[in-house]
Amino acid sequence: MKTNIIYTCPKCGADLRHICITTYPGIDRIECSKCDWYYE
Repeated sequence: MKTNIIYTCPKCGADLRHICITTYPGIDRIECSKCDWYYE
């Protein structure tokens, strides 16, 4: 069984994207697809 978790933006309610920036060490970035909100 596959489960998808969809996170929503606390600022505007849109879907969030999870991006991994490939540096050492790796940086996880969660950003909104509609507004300027992000979390690293």
